[in-house]
Amino acid sequence: MRSALIISKQRENANGIARFLRPFQFDHIEYTDSATEARRRIGRFGYDLVMINAPLHHELGADLALDILSVDGPDVMLICKRENLAAAEQKLQNAPCFVVTTPLNKTVFSRDLRFVINARERRKQLEKQNQKLTKKIEELKLQHRAKLVLMEKLEMTEDEAHRYIQKKAMDNRRTPGQIAESILDLYKKD
Repeated sequence: MRSALIISKQRENANGIARFLRPFQFDHIEYTDSATEARRRIGRFGYDLVMINAPLHHELGADLALDILSVDGPDVMLICKRENLAAAEQKLQNAPCFVVTTPLNKTVFSRDLRFVINARERRKQLEKQNQKLTKKIEELKLQHRAKLVLMEKLEMTEDEAHRYIQKKAMDNRRTPGQIAESILDLYKKD
């Protein structure tokens, strides 16, 4: 289930954008016509995508896009008129914001939306992989410190300390990281 926030000063335009989103499994779609309200909602709710139909009542929409992107959260698509495209792209040149122009072509918009969705999914996969690798690195650091303690306190070689940790982990059905933690805790008292 995906969620989206559509920001548009005209409700009928927001409804049109919502029709584009539904085939892409956006089940939770909200609407606001206020940039201030959008900023407030983004702080409270976890949207997957924010669509800004520019211009808004009191701003072009590019500043809002930058504010949203500064909060590590939703992807942003800015929809603007052709005459505002250069100004929007200039302001967003270093921001990961997808800019499309009106009138919306269903085929092109669908392609762009699919690209944004796929990029988000790929980013989520990379974040999970990064978390796993970070956890693995922390576990290896613990094991290394535990080996150093065993080498110092029990005068083991590095290979002996490594085998000791691995064997204890297998015998106790725990991870080597957990065994390393218990070794560090045991010898911390000394």
